Amino acid sequence: MKDIDLTNWIWTVRRQTTPSPGGLADKNTKGKTARRVPSSRRPAR
Repeated sequence: MKDIDLTNWIWTVRRQTTPSPGGLADKNTKGKTARRVPSSRRPAR
């Protein structure tokens, strides 16, 4: 999984959810914009 950095538990997100007439729509971001989001879920050891 290259979108999740398991060492630092950071998730790289390249999609966004936006409102649309039929409900929420999942879309790509413009260009190669990526957000780095800390993951709140870590596996138990």
